[in-house]
Amino acid sequence: MGKLSVGQLEARPVTITIGGQERPLAPLTLGDLADFERYLREQRVRELAASTADWPANDRQQAMLRLLDGVLPLESLLAAMGTLDGLRWLLRRSLQRADPETAADDLPITIGQMQEAVSQLLAVSGLLAGPGEPADPTSAVPTGQR
Repeated sequence: MGKLSVGQLEARPVTITIGGQERPLAPLTLGDLADFERYLREQRVRELAASTADWPANDRQQAMLRLLDGVLPLESLLAAMGTLDGLRWLLRRSLQRADPETAADDLPITIGQMQEAVSQLLAVSGLLAGPGEPADPTSAVPTGQR
């Protein structure tokens, strides 16, 4: 896997064409990824709450505590980026960071165009080492600190 460079971390927006319109995509920041993780956790809490609605209160509370105390593995975060909901969230965040006036949900886009846009977004954000190849997020950390 490729190494992340400072140049990748300071990347500038790229321009993509969505529905015949040129739009800037801002690189994702560490804060954006933390927000995405928070979004996933909140989504999991809602799903657990809905699926355990008829459980006894103590069992439901214990299940919720296990969910909230658990670590969200990086592999789960990366896998979630590949879902339609994850693609939409990342694309919307990038478009709105580049142009706060953009109503990202109203843009006419196919799933293929969305996947291509997010691939470009992940590459400019330093999260893809090469075409379709996820970067090793630990590669920017000195070996003794992993």
